[in-house]
Amino acid sequence: MNQIAILQEYISELKEQLFQEQWEKSNLNAKCNALMHDIEQLQRAKQKAERYEEAIKEALELMKHGGHGTRSKVWNVLEKAWGE
Repeated sequence: MNQIAILQEYISELKEQLFQEQWEKSNLNAKCNALMHDIEQLQRAKQKAERYEEAIKEALELMKHGGHGTRSKVWNVLEKAWGE
């Protein structure tokens, strides 16, 4: 092989390595983005679960005390938590 052919082969190999590195970086970036999306969804789900827990505690406390309008109060508390 002459020197030009050797250099062409070397450049071709470098291009392949660069393409592979760029692809891996792009793939890693996509995985990071997907992971961040999953984390955000988990945070929203946790906040929602906390709202439900508070609403249920409040509803149970209202039911414990009973009295006039208890059903309506419990309904409003739970409906508010569900709607947020």
